[in-house]
Amino acid sequence: MAVASILALVLAQATAPAAPATPPAPAAQNPIQSAAMAFSACLGPKVAAVPASMTPEQGADSALAGCKTQQDALRAAVETVIAAAPAEQQAMARTQVDQGMAQARTQIADSIRQKRAAPATPSAPAK
Repeated sequence: MAVASILALVLAQATAPAAPATPPAPAAQNPIQSAAMAFSACLGPKVAAVPASMTPEQGADSALAGCKTQQDALRAAVETVIAAAPAEQQAMARTQVDQGMAQARTQIADSIRQKRAAPATPSAPAK
């Protein structure tokens, strides 16, 4: 799975409403999938809890800072795969990882903006 796809999946899960789901058994996952799921699980509540007093960029920074351990674990899992790749591909792969991680902040900030711009769901009339 490409790093951009992993990050897109992480961000999509982090900004989507929580849905009850049974995660796959850990043995069925590779280390990158496990790390991506942990990063996503961390980001979701952090993004959802960004206060209105923060700008979207501040909210993205806050969420990412709160999930630094999981982000570092994801980077380490990806780095393990990169280290096993042919030497001539490693620099390009690391650049792609860095670019993908840099885009995460922008994508999180954009999702916060979209969430704030969405009309509130009307509540059911009281009876």
